[in-house]
Amino acid sequence: SINLKAATANTLTTGSAQTVFVGSTQVAEAAAGAGNNILLTYKAYLSSYPTGGYVAAVADKDTAGLTITGQSAQTESGSTLTIKGGTNTAITAETLTATGAAGLGNFSFTPTVTGAYVMTVWNDQNADGVVNVTEAVQTVSLTITAAATLATTLSTAFMTEPSANGATASSTTNAIARSAYKTVNTGIAQIKVTLNKSDGTADTAAHTVTATVTGTGFVSVDVTANTPGTPATRTATNSAAASVRYVHINSDGTAGSGTVTVTVTHAVTGVTTTLGTFSYTSYDDVVALAVTTTNATIGKAGSTTGRSIAARTVAGNLLGVTDGTSTVPAFIVKATDSAGRAATAVAAPSVVSLTSPAVATGGTCTLDDGALPTTASSSTNGIGFYNCNFATFSGAKSGE
Repeated sequence: SINLKAATANTLTTGSAQTVFVGSTQVAEAAAGAGNNILLTYKAYLSSYPTGGYVAAVADKDTAGLTITGQSAQTESGSTLTIKGGTNTAITAETLTATGAAGLGNFSFTPTVTGAYVMTVWNDQNADGVVNVTEAVQTVSLTITAAATLATTLSTAFMTEPSANGATASSTTNAIARSAYKTVNTGIAQIKVTLNKSDGTADTAAHTVTATVTGTGFVSVDVTANTPGTPATRTATNSAAASVRYVHINSDGTAGSGTVTVTVTHAVTGVTTTLGTFSYTSYDDVVALAVTTTNATIGKAGSTTGRSIAARTVAGNLLGVTDGTSTVPAFIVKATDSAGRAATAVAAPSVVSLTSPAVATGGTCTLDDGALPTTASSSTNGIGFYNCNFATFSGAKSGE
């Protein structure tokens, strides 16, 4: 008799190989004489399948599985598995039961359509390729469902800074405006593209991710975060077998605005879907400074008002910065280029007094880092905004 067991590792979905392990019960038999004697010949086929679903069963020997006593060799050819015994070997009466992970051998098929399948396996004693009434036979049924495939509605694309934190790009970082100086291949931003299947799992198929620039900027696509590289084109693609890809946006040597449209093309269907369009800028040299926010115009004589610090927080006072608790600048300066775009200067602005005798003895400005999440930042991207303080003369009087 024959026993069958479907592999526990079967996905039971289209496009994946479905495996059935085979075992058997042998009766005792005297030695057949000299020679490499055939003991068992197994064959398999799909005896039932959905419309348009027929495929051939393929035999495979299972070297790590069960072994008949006296077995010397296994061979497989198409849908036939042959087990042989050694010279002048008797057959031992024994039962070898297939499991979901091993057997004397196995047969597999890869379904292309959904539905119910039945695999029939038999011991073809007379090698005529026909299931005869005296031959041991067994069947196993498998129900196949559609395999999960790329779901663009569950896939995401989020923009973040160009050289760090690419793996943690999110809707929060995506909301931050991105900009960089116009020098060729200065990193402006990167976009993390995550491809998921309809069941929510990562899709590692070789779908093609394409990034296309309109306006200023160069672009590249790869599987490595935080690497702006040196792209020189406005369209780039990547078809790696990976669920996560990275789009890198760099300056192209000009100042201006640009957008990148990111699409994915299904590796099987060829359908192209847009995952997102992302805007950014590149800026020129600073030509103007202006105070955008004034938190204090009068300070305590002989003290520093406000704090010049990159990372602002909600807490803190304008005065008493010596204890390190204040993060509120006395005023905020915005630097812009000739087109009015926020731009980072080569050197931070300096604070000097224009009154005589001096009321203020000077002050410092520090580029805001645009850190999120916080509403206290002076900028949204760490470009062009400076947090400044000023120090008052010890002899200054109110009204001066």
